[in-house]
Amino acid sequence: MIRLLYIVSMIVLAIGVIVAVIVGFADSVGTGILTLILAPIVALIYLIIARLWLELVVVAFKIRDAAETIADNTGRSTP
Repeated sequence: MIRLLYIVSMIVLAIGVIVAVIVGFADSVGTGILTLILAPIVALIYLIIARLWLELVVVAFKIRDAAETIADNTGRSTP
């Protein structure tokens, strides 16, 4: 599920960069060139942030699983 969300975020960011560059060139050549340079950099930063958030979700679920295991192990009665 996390892999799918990461792929979707990459696709959305790629479409956003393409649209931003097209809109930039539609405004003026200078804006288009500036957008052509800056849009991929900004998209890369957003992609890194998305990856960090998705990894944080994975870690949260692993912590929950580990806590459940600990609770199960300490809840057992020993003879």
